[in-house]
Amino acid sequence: MRAPLNNRVGADEICSSFPTGGGRKAAAGINQLPKGDVAKFTQVLSDFYKSSN
Repeated sequence: MRAPLNNRVGADEICSSFPTGGGRKAAAGINQLPKGDVAKFTQVLSDFYKSSN
């Protein structure tokens, strides 16, 4: 995932919270995200960037 251009941090924190995730502050990824974790990922992503605005 890529962090928003106006807030280029957090991608590493979000992705690293999942077992196969990691990366840099502005761009990171998750190698294998189980289908069951998609909703959790979406929620974590939404919560992180709502609170950082």
